[in-house]
Amino acid sequence: MSTIFTFDHGQKTLNKAIGVEEAYLDDLHDQIKNDLKNLMFDEDKNFREEFSTSRIIELLANEYSYSQLVIMAAFFLKEKVNDAERRLSEETKANVKAIAVNIDDVPEEIRNFLEKLARDIEKHDEENE
Repeated sequence: MSTIFTFDHGQKTLNKAIGVEEAYLDDLHDQIKNDLKNLMFDEDKNFREEFSTSRIIELLANEYSYSQLVIMAAFFLKEKVNDAERRLSEETKANVKAIAVNIDDVPEEIRNFLEKLARDIEKHDEENE
């Protein structure tokens, strides 16, 4: 299957990193926004109580190109990676705090180090939200 993408992972912006014009991503964003409105609201602007996943899949299959679907999938996967990183950081932070709190016979300088590490992880998480 042919693709429109070229890859330059050193670029700062997504459109340059994948070799597309910024307008292409803007147009895709607008198309998604409009399609979501049409899925969520009927022609009288009433909220649809139910719309099925199969309706979403039908819309995707009929209205979007392969390249557009790849970009949407990438955003979905990126969000999943971010979620996993947040959970991992929270688990690590909890484990470090547990060690620092539960081990009374650990020297004070090690406890201080662990507590500082937990604070640094928490600060890092807050900065990346």
